[in-house]
Amino acid sequence: MSYRVKEVVDLTGIPRNTLLAWERRYDVVEPDRLDNGYRVYRDEHVARLLEIKRLIAQGHKVSEAIDMLDRLEAAQAGPGSQEPLERLRDELYTALLASNGDRAEAVAASLAEHDRDEVIDRVYFPILARVGEGWACGQVSIAQEHTATAFIRARLLATLEERRRQGPGLGRVLCARYPGEHHDVPLLALAVQLSQRGYAVQMLEEETTTEGICATVRRDRPDMVCVSVMRAHRTPALVAFALELMRAAPRECRLVVGGRGLPRPVPQAPSRVAWLRSAEGLLRQLDGLPEESERASA
Repeated sequence: MSYRVKEVVDLTGIPRNTLLAWERRYDVVEPDRLDNGYRVYRDEHVARLLEIKRLIAQGHKVSEAIDMLDRLEAAQAGPGSQEPLERLRDELYTALLASNGDRAEAVAASLAEHDRDEVIDRVYFPILARVGEGWACGQVSIAQEHTATAFIRARLLATLEERRRQGPGLGRVLCARYPGEHHDVPLLALAVQLSQRGYAVQMLEEETTTEGICATVRRDRPDMVCVSVMRAHRTPALVAFALELMRAAPRECRLVVGGRGLPRPVPQAPSRVAWLRSAEGLLRQLDGLPEESERASA
């Protein structure tokens, strides 16, 4: 898709004079030119400008940001043109931030021709990370964050449901948010990574209570339960929740409570529950790698 200067200014928040100065001084992007001399920018130009703006917001000088991005792009693409998935990733990112639903759907249709796990790892997860970082530093608006997250969430949830219908595989997993939690993107990412490893994952999308989670566990009898804790909570409340969960779950069910909201040190009891501060800790265990949990010593 092509954009005029004003559209690029609106999409990136970079003032027109600044953008033109960057082009003259740093060759930050090289827009196409129409016969009348007007500049025309492509999706990859907009994506590059947004990334440079993000790096500047982190404290880098504009020249440093451009150099960092040049080296990163060279390392990723190697000789020749940008790889198809990276190009489609940038196009989708730009379309989502521009609230261009038709263009986003067209890119998603192109992505359907690629391996699904490759698309998840190299397109959807990087976009979620980039949008989250942009929102945190004020470069992406709440509306843009909601649009991008909703678009990708729908596709990740569809993947989970399709794989769950295919059968239990390595086992059935229930993923839920701790009562009162609102943010579920990290939990969704974990659910997808578990499905990539062969688990049939059910994700409780709605906010729920301890009673609601435990009722689902008693009814469905999963092989593993993963509960996400993103906000800070006191240890007694977490332990009380874990005890209720333990009573509801079959004895052979693996119980995991984790996230950046866990206190330091993590709770010691009940011992049947794995208290892990990051999803990476659980994935490392499942992959047979050394455990990196922060369980306090008894």
